[in-house]
Amino acid sequence: METPILVAFIAAVAALIGHFAKQHVDRRAELEREQRAKKIPIYTELLEQIQSALFASNRQDASKRNPTMTSRIISWAPSSVVVAYIDVWQMIEGKQARLAELEKSVGRLLAAIRQDLGHSDGDAGANFHLLTARVFLNDCNAGKPLPGSISEAVSEKDTEI
Repeated sequence: METPILVAFIAAVAALIGHFAKQHVDRRAELEREQRAKKIPIYTELLEQIQSALFASNRQDASKRNPTMTSRIISWAPSSVVVAYIDVWQMIEGKQARLAELEKSVGRLLAAIRQDLGHSDGDAGANFHLLTARVFLNDCNAGKPLPGSISEAVSEKDTEI
């Protein structure tokens, strides 16, 4: 084969490989965007469910996990979110968790959700997950200072009603 024909053939093959590789990368990015859009309402509902369970006046009903939510989290979320979700619910159901432990668990869950949705919190500092957890937990408690444990939050809330 002559050199110009060989060069043209190699260029054509390289162009085809590049074209198919770009299509593959574009399709993968599109699938990730579609999945991310489907996860946002699931995560929003999960966080609302956790907020209502954390400081509800009726602990019996509030601390029951929603089986539908559990299936959706297990089906759609990455392992880091699933593990953090289970950890938070074990804290809620245990009722004697210390606030610092709960903050760490909620912080890990929030960080895992944010990472799964594509947020990069690397520039936010080492304690960003704890700060977001405190804001989240304070919102659950209507902005009042949080007590030392979940059970204290329940008894304080029950006495106010």
